[in-house]
Amino acid sequence: MAPNIVILVVIACHFRKKDELCETTIKRLDEAIKQYHLRFPRIPSGPMPLMYFLVTGHCPYEKSSKKLDELMKEYLALRKGINAARIITSTGFGIASEAKTVSEQIARTIPGQKEVIIVSSQWYFWAARSFWRKYTRRDNLAASIVPLRNTGGWRTVVMYFAYAVIVRIFFAVGLSGVIEKMMNKLQAGRSEGFQFNGCA
Repeated sequence: MAPNIVILVVIACHFRKKDELCETTIKRLDEAIKQYHLRFPRIPSGPMPLMYFLVTGHCPYEKSSKKLDELMKEYLALRKGINAARIITSTGFGIASEAKTVSEQIARTIPGQKEVIIVSSQWYFWAARSFWRKYTRRDNLAASIVPLRNTGGWRTVVMYFAYAVIVRIFFAVGLSGVIEKMMNKLQAGRSEGFQFNGCA
């Protein structure tokens, strides 16, 4: 059965500076816009599906400043003309927590036959893909990924390569819950302030 709802999930990267999105986040948002426009020619005749954007990054640059997901929503609505009612934010802010919370949120709050398209950097999916597969399957969501090349800096690429090795080992031995708790603990501080430079 063809989906009647398509959700484009855009994963946040980081801030360029306070109240400003980084280059990688903007590239991901622009790719989601591209996917949005590419989607329509592939839909057969009949009722058009509803299209939603769901943005992650529920963390501020510093306490009381704007969160990444707020800035991403503003970018899509104010600069790209996307209807704000079609832009959803989520509480996820790390490679494990956002896969779980986003999948739960979509399954719980958006009724209908859904297709989920996740847009992020290629290096992000090295580690995160296992979590997304786990939770989209659990919540019975048809999901695919759009991995962007040539984003982020070498330090970020090396760090996520290390994450990927560790995550895959834990999944391979049946300890996905353990590595998930470890990743959540490691990235929990982002909710208080997030100044890591993912483009470095």
